[in-house]
Amino acid sequence: MKRTIKTATAARVALSVIFAAVPITLHAAVPTAANHAQRNLGAEWWQFALSFSNAASPISDETGAACQTGQNGRIWYLFGTFGNQEGSPTVRTCIVPNDRWLFFPVANFICTAFPGETAQILREQCAAVVALIDLLEVTVDGTVVANGPPGFRHLRSDAFSVVVPEDNLFGVGAGVYGPAVDDGYYMLLKPFASGAHTVRIRGGVSAFGFLVDVIYNLDVVEPGPVIVP
Repeated sequence: MKRTIKTATAARVALSVIFAAVPITLHAAVPTAANHAQRNLGAEWWQFALSFSNAASPISDETGAACQTGQNGRIWYLFGTFGNQEGSPTVRTCIVPNDRWLFFPVANFICTAFPGETAQILREQCAAVVALIDLLEVTVDGTVVANGPPGFRHLRSDAFSVVVPEDNLFGVGAGVYGPAVDDGYYMLLKPFASGAHTVRIRGGVSAFGFLVDVIYNLDVVEPGPVIVP
């Protein structure tokens, strides 16, 4: 898999502004049970997101039908889209257990290597694009809770690899690709109380002409057999 961040068209995959309600005090620390290094949560999000075929991708999902697929940990991922027109958000409906933390990028990039490139080179390339992000906004239940970089966690991952299936988002053969690094702005929200909640995520890079606008209508329920393997 070649570097995905070389051109503005890379925004289709590399910028998953999501594709998120409180400021990024995170409501608390990352849950101990997750046992994650915080800076690598973004890498783990990419590994999950890229494990799906185009047809099953939660980034391609127009309704929320894929929102439960594979969600088996203490952290529940939310996803963005490949781009929206202003005023035309993607609306997803999702059932989420009330014991799951919600984690998602608001604007993020993955950079992968040409032969001979180091993780440090990739970090510099990603950082140059992240510097162009000029829209970051999250609204929960009608209230804007974060607007602009200070409201979000800026994560830069260690080097990692991704496993992609056939018919993947990059259009490459199935296999393991790397090294890769992640750079972007994220949120991690503590579990919501049971009931109906709405999360809206807006992010973008005007230099790319790229906008993502996603609304999640969440039905938060007691834990039970709601997860699709």
